Amino acid sequence: MEPLTLGQLADATGGAVERGRADLLIRDITTDSRGECAGAFFVPLEGEKFDGHKFIADTARKGAIGCAAANGKSLGRARLPGDFAVLRVENTLRAYQDMGAAARKTLRAPVAAITGSCGKTTTKNMMRNVLARRWRVVATEKNENNEIGVPKTLLRAGADTGAVVLEMGMRGPGQIRELARIATPDIAVITNVEKTHIGELGSAEAIAAAKGELIEEAPQGSPVFLNADNPWTLWLAKRTRAAVVTFGINSGHLRATDISCDFNGISFRVHGAGQPWHVRLPLLGRANVYNALAVISVALYLRMSVEEIKAGLFQDIAEQGRMRRIQTPGGSVIIDDTYNSNPTSLSFALQMLGELPWGGRRVAVLADMLELGEYSRQEHFDIGNKLVDGNCDLLIAIGPEAAQIAEGALESGMPGDMVVAVETIPLLKRRMGALFLPGDLILVKGSRGMHLEKVVEMLTGGKI
Repeated sequence: MEPLTLGQLADATGGAVERGRADLLIRDITTDSRGECAGAFFVPLEGEKFDGHKFIADTARKGAIGCAAANGKSLGRARLPGDFAVLRVENTLRAYQDMGAAARKTLRAPVAAITGSCGKTTTKNMMRNVLARRWRVVATEKNENNEIGVPKTLLRAGADTGAVVLEMGMRGPGQIRELARIATPDIAVITNVEKTHIGELGSAEAIAAAKGELIEEAPQGSPVFLNADNPWTLWLAKRTRAAVVTFGINSGHLRATDISCDFNGISFRVHGAGQPWHVRLPLLGRANVYNALAVISVALYLRMSVEEIKAGLFQDIAEQGRMRRIQTPGGSVIIDDTYNSNPTSLSFALQMLGELPWGGRRVAVLADMLELGEYSRQEHFDIGNKLVDGNCDLLIAIGPEAAQIAEGALESGMPGDMVVAVETIPLLKRRMGALFLPGDLILVKGSRGMHLEKVVEMLTGGKI
């Protein structure tokens, strides 16, 4: 981060300097008392089961130069060094967000924000790789796409940062708006609007409205990039003052044609940016064409060259559980897509399983899709009824909701001996020897809370 004085942090947070000098220069801000604290300013966060204020004295012993503290909170039992600074604030989380917003105002680098129902993380990683061909990029790490992670990412950026790429997740209305107001992005991307979180938000329109908060906050004239093939794009475009740029396969300012998928990845031709040109991605799944088009659109806006873009897109996104290919000693291939699942991403994954050239059996190991609420049983049934038969030879459904995938597959006419439903992963483990064969192509996919990485470990340990 660019250095800020304690006085500037007080102004940004509406806090008051209780101890220390207002001109104290702060170069690093942390919320982690367990990590490196030497020279840092500590912001203690609170939750239902923890209170960071209890560790203020620990950070002082580790070399922290000061801390924020909520009004009325104790600074710890140990005596603090005489030069240890204290900034009193109303709420430490809000203060941390205000600090992130203050750091954002010092940045000269463009800030791009990405949200959407599917593909956020992959798009963020692709964009990081592409922009890094020219600049030092600071991007969201792991799952830090929330009210703590966004300011944390902004605070990692500094004078040598050439671009910032933020992923923004949400669990309810107002959250994306809050993140957008902290980050004030120059560039906004909505990958799509789908049925993820429909159990919490209640309708597709509510999901679109929540995602659309990002572009509602975009200033007039700044670019927002939307998926032209998504049915909510026209609705979203009417909710922003920004300049709308679209991308898609069937339509859009930037389009993809001649799409080809194999085990080495995806290739397609890009239209709408001068002469058509060829792109190669080292990723599986047709959905990644949309993710790549979003990235290409942003990179072209930032005046990157075609060669820079192609080179960045060909890099591995280095993300476990997202269409990761695993070759087993027995000749099987596992497609590890265990990071998460929803009706749209699962539909794309099953279609991909059916399209890939393969001489053996295609096996789909699918677990519950969570956060679908009252729509859950129907969504699981529809997946089984419409997309399983023809795209796989053996379905293994894990969990109470995934059982409806099995029911849907049977209803569609899939033979009963090719449909297996189990309640838990341990029950699957007992039957593994009878279910999997050498030479299988195995897709493993489910919501994060279903822990299907354990199935991948079982399969690789069995050396099928």
